[in-house]
Amino acid sequence: MELSLNNNHLVSVILVTYNTAKFLNDALNSVFAQTYSNIEVIIFDDGSTDETIEIIQSYQSKFKLTTCYREHTGNVGKLRNEAMKLAKGGFIAFIDGDDVWREDKLEKQLKYVMKFDLVCSNAIEIDSSGNMTNEDMFNELSNGKLELSKLIFNNYVLTSSVIINKNILEYSGMFDEDVGIRGEDYILWLHIAECGIIYFDDDKLLSYRRHSQNLSFLNSKERKQLLLRTINIRKKYWNYKEEVVSQMAKFGCADLFSELSRISFDSGELKEAKHYCKEYLRISKDFLKIRYMKFVFLYAYLTIIKGA
Repeated sequence: MELSLNNNHLVSVILVTYNTAKFLNDALNSVFAQTYSNIEVIIFDDGSTDETIEIIQSYQSKFKLTTCYREHTGNVGKLRNEAMKLAKGGFIAFIDGDDVWREDKLEKQLKYVMKFDLVCSNAIEIDSSGNMTNEDMFNELSNGKLELSKLIFNNYVLTSSVIINKNILEYSGMFDEDVGIRGEDYILWLHIAECGIIYFDDDKLLSYRRHSQNLSFLNSKERKQLLLRTINIRKKYWNYKEEVVSQMAKFGCADLFSELSRISFDSGELKEAKHYCKEYLRISKDFLKIRYMKFVFLYAYLTIIKGA
């Protein structure tokens, strides 16, 4: 059944923010500038200490907002789940306080969301000043169903690009609240890919911002923790009933082990670098690829020359 865009379908827009005062106006302005107007906006602030709360309050005088202010927890998944309990719409869309929607994002995605369980899109990448740094974040993908086998290898679902049927969200178990600020969205998208259909739109409906305060700029210790958590998520699919999913889960882990080895080597943690290098070689099957041979030589170098 095709969705008739007559503004009869309420979309609940959920924003969880923490110290994003520098970018929040751009995010909220992009929401309220949508060509599809039947929306409600629910904002949960996670204990911001900058001007974020003042900015939110300035919009309350112009727009109808549901707001909730919490002490800082760092648990984005838990706060999103709390926000969803307040949502009245049949569809849920997410936006982070530092990202920007294209003005026709919701209108375009609503054409698909009645036929698919979750709709996400491609994006451009911008810096802290709004300058474009990547015009095509996922140039290896095209319009169509995002299979579990692809998603388990790489997380192609940007949370700020998502619109989803609320019933599917609840059926899939909502966001994992135990994971905290690392990986709760990826776990949910994988669950939805298992039980439903994710549609990827190659149109760039989102400006995804990378800056010094988000996960793209973690220090080496935090970056390694994030990679290890992602590996643990993917390991659960190593013995999946579909062989292609199992294989891609292993390849995805091998890819992250290679990055862990590089980070450890660059920071002088040679025993760790050797361990992650060994894990990469154990899992990867790209025996004739240049990268595989590089790690063979790296492992030999760390073992023989450095005695790691």
